[in-house]
Amino acid sequence: MSQKIQKELVSVIIPTYNGEEFIEETLESVFSQTYKNFEVIIIDDGSSDNTRKIIKEYDKPLNHYFQQNLGAGAARNLGVARSKGEFIAFLDHDDYWTPTKLERQISVLKSKSDVDAVVGFVKNVAQKDWHSIKKDNSTSLDNALSALIPSVMFLRRDAFSKVGEFETKTKIGEVIDWFVRAKENGLNIASLDEILVFRRIHNTNNGILHKDFKKDYLRVLKRSIDRRRAAKEI
Repeated sequence: MSQKIQKELVSVIIPTYNGEEFIEETLESVFSQTYKNFEVIIIDDGSSDNTRKIIKEYDKPLNHYFQQNLGAGAARNLGVARSKGEFIAFLDHDDYWTPTKLERQISVLKSKSDVDAVVGFVKNVAQKDWHSIKKDNSTSLDNALSALIPSVMFLRRDAFSKVGEFETKTKIGEVIDWFVRAKENGLNIASLDEILVFRRIHNTNNGILHKDFKKDYLRVLKRSIDRRRAAKEI
């Protein structure tokens, strides 16, 4: 049964797997947003720690779904399927949004009808320095990256539908694959010159757990080449 889409609502989709150490702070960054018209959808991707307990006892409204361990791509897809916002934002369970992230991004999409999605800058923060970010009011982009990661993504629902769901067969290449397909589909992606996300660097980051990621990226590249070849043959 399809959801009734609500105008100006932002669906915040958070996949998590064994995120007991991080999830509360991540949720704090959502509920501290200056833009308040949002829903929170957490997809627990088969956690075996206390993540489910923490989420169930959290004192602010959210929607929580549990699935067997299928990966972050499948979790994000389920989140989109269960969401009802006109706009979609993704947030990894160990990242942290700046307070005006949603407000700044939605203002772009509402003022520019030709823009499909908005990204921005990301600042990597080592775990040992993590608690300093809440005191970081700097607007400097020093050491920040214009990175295409899920936590910085903000887009129209129609744009997501045009590109399609995240690929679910790769371990960490699903986001690159999605942005490659977005480019192939001609999505107009704007970028704000400001820090929108603090990305936590720790021992359980996907990039660290799955060090042999080159095969995934090669698969993404091959699929893109195959699609372009098929398009030329039509």
